[in-house]
Amino acid sequence: MNTLFGTRGSPYVRILSAALAAMGADYETNELKPWDNPDYAYSLSPLGKIPVLVCDNGDTLIDTIHIVGRLSERYGMKETFLPNCQDDEIMLIVASGALESLVLMSWEFKRDEDKIDESTVRRYTRRVENSLDYINRHMAKGKSYSRLTEFFIYFLSEFLAEKNFVTLNGEYEGISLACRKIGERNEFLGDEKYLKGL
Repeated sequence: MNTLFGTRGSPYVRILSAALAAMGADYETNELKPWDNPDYAYSLSPLGKIPVLVCDNGDTLIDTIHIVGRLSERYGMKETFLPNCQDDEIMLIVASGALESLVLMSWEFKRDEDKIDESTVRRYTRRVENSLDYINRHMAKGKSYSRLTEFFIYFLSEFLAEKNFVTLNGEYEGISLACRKIGERNEFLGDEKYLKGL
């Protein structure tokens, strides 16, 4: 059986869990917080990051986008899960970059207040705001994207709400509407059953 290593708080683990559920992939979860157990994390991945998927054939896959790519091929879902045009690829890169900036910014805010690097926060904030503007403009046009791109956008908005960084309903109505549609098409997203024990 495939084993997913990660933690519920990671938006990347949530994206991968949702993708695995949507593909009908059989997997179990193993809670791993790399900051609590860095040696074990590095033994699974040279980056020491989550998620990591140890496949039933013994292969170890790292990085959400790479894992979804490999599994979508394995489960015959490459056409629906992976970007199939340049616009979709760019949207995935933008959403992924914004999410990474938010994660790094949330770690920055965990420091003691006098240790927070304001220039780092400004840089991440600008990257996120520009990314949200880009995503919002394009989502408002009603274009369809691959499921992986949609999952990144959905969990980007979820992470924003959880961390109280920004409210999407006002300024980013295009993203809000798109996320509601994504949630309706993937009914399992709302109840977090896709997290399977994390």
